[in-house]
Amino acid sequence: MSRLLRKDGCLLKVIRVLAVSYLKEDNSLFFTGIVGTAMKTRVTYNFKLKFDKNSGDILNSHCGCPAGRGPHGTRKHLAAVAFVLLSFSEGKGSPVKGEDLPRKRNLTDDFLNDPRPEHLKGVAGYSDRVRNMVLNHCAETSDNLTYRYLIEKANIQAAVLNHDYLERPFTEYWVQRAVEVTADKVVPIEEQTRGQANSNNWFKERSWRVTASRF
Repeated sequence: MSRLLRKDGCLLKVIRVLAVSYLKEDNSLFFTGIVGTAMKTRVTYNFKLKFDKNSGDILNSHCGCPAGRGPHGTRKHLAAVAFVLLSFSEGKGSPVKGEDLPRKRNLTDDFLNDPRPEHLKGVAGYSDRVRNMVLNHCAETSDNLTYRYLIEKANIQAAVLNHDYLERPFTEYWVQRAVEVTADKVVPIEEQTRGQANSNNWFKERSWRVTASRF
């Protein structure tokens, strides 16, 4: 999504707002989605915004970038989302509809049919198995699978209380394991991440650093 907006006589190009979801509840409006960075085209962050439905004031804001932690984040990524929402509220364009997104194949009547053989349909526990496979894969590899956004997020605060038999909060064990770098791994990581934006492994190592910074 890329739009030109005018603010105080100046043109501002708001880019890289990739996805926005919307929820209305009581007197509040909630927006969440994905926004890309300005310099790294393959790096994205999750954002959350809460508006007062009557006044339009931003009540809470959070961005997944290291400096945008909520509940009152003020990063440029959040400003970009706010400008796009303002543009839409003033009738200047609309989001791209799902059916209008570019695709490599043409849609047919059977596009949404379940392709599995009959004996694999309706298997007890299959949905839980797929959910666990997706979550474990994303946790181990840092791959950002779109499918995982269909799965309800875990309540980490509640989970910590459910594991009160540990010496430390379980999130500390998780982060420590994720970001731990032993002496024998330092040299290979340094060699594999040279060139930064030109190195696929650099994005993987950086994503762990950003995840750890949230805690």
